[in-house]
Amino acid sequence: MRPARLHLSLLVALGLPLLLSLSGCGPPRETAARVVVPAPPWRGLPLRSRTSAGTPGDPINLGVEGARAVILAAFQTSGWVPADPLSPRNDARLALDFVLHRPYPRAPVSRLYLFGRPEDLAVEHALGAVSRRDHARLWDTHRRDPRTHLELWIGDVSRDTGVEVALSHGIPVGTTHHISPFVDAERRRIVATLRRAGVVAAVVMEPGIGPTLLGHNGAGDPFVTDGQAAVIVLTQPYPPRVTPVRGRQVDVGERQPTESQGRRLEIWAAPLGSGGPRAGRSPRARPRLCDTGRPRPCDTGRM
Repeated sequence: MRPARLHLSLLVALGLPLLLSLSGCGPPRETAARVVVPAPPWRGLPLRSRTSAGTPGDPINLGVEGARAVILAAFQTSGWVPADPLSPRNDARLALDFVLHRPYPRAPVSRLYLFGRPEDLAVEHALGAVSRRDHARLWDTHRRDPRTHLELWIGDVSRDTGVEVALSHGIPVGTTHHISPFVDAERRRIVATLRRAGVVAAVVMEPGIGPTLLGHNGAGDPFVTDGQAAVIVLTQPYPPRVTPVRGRQVDVGERQPTESQGRRLEIWAAPLGSGGPRAGRSPRARPRLCDTGRPRPCDTGRM
């Protein structure tokens, strides 16, 4: 081959891929996933529920980001069930089951009020007896996280340790549950339970009523708390898969603890999924939860 033709062949072989890449006609490149740091719209929210008489009730120590159906599915995946509505019939059944030592896994919870209305959702996990259960009340704040675009629900979570039965002519007609004073332990327990179920994308700690050593709820039960609330950002429905992160494979649900903007923020390498911002994007472009407060570009694979 003549030198001129050889030079021309080398120029074409080396220059054509470069031209194609510059023109956008070459092989598709991996699209970088947009990062999302949860920012619950917490300011101005009430920090304590009320009884029907206006007496301060349980402290708000829980928040959940997600749609109602997603929240219910997450709790049911964790072994929790929706509580039956409070009614004379259900309350009488609860009292009778307590007296007869029968289980009632969906026993109703007493009403507490926030935003001038009773809880929008109540879920529970029975502990073998009517008198013992973990339960949570949740209210829809009608606010959305501006970062994740998910609905924000707030509420209280506590553990019932006893039942007081109201009698009428010797017949049980109603009940009042009494809670364990250690409401922070129950807050940590519910976060851990949802994590084990693989439905947690991130947890953000927000300020609640503040440190309280001698608190009492509407039923007179004492409680002690550090006054914080855990806001759980739920993973939104998406097919289980292994998500690529900056050149390495990270199993969905792998924990990535960090801090962001002075708030305790625990990041999990799990995409928000189709329920997150700008639904309908390709899987490569799904938003990722990450701490962007660092001076270097965010890399969830190395946090």
